[in-house]
Amino acid sequence: MAAAFLHSLRLNVAALLNPPNAEVNYPLTENEIITLIRSAFANGTTAAAHALLGGYNKTFDCPLARADL
Repeated sequence: MAAAFLHSLRLNVAALLNPPNAEVNYPLTENEIITLIRSAFANGTTAAAHALLGGYNKTFDCPLARADL
């Protein structure tokens, strides 16, 4: 359970740090990411939100989502 929470937290933080990074053309704003995460926790759809953010982090080459960090 703790490992899953830490993975979730890492995806969320990486997603939040992408929009202000000029090197990452992220499709969501910080406010959209916060809204998505809040809604996911409120509605029990965290797996879908994490899959979406994880996919965006990989697709848009988020430096913080790389496994080697």
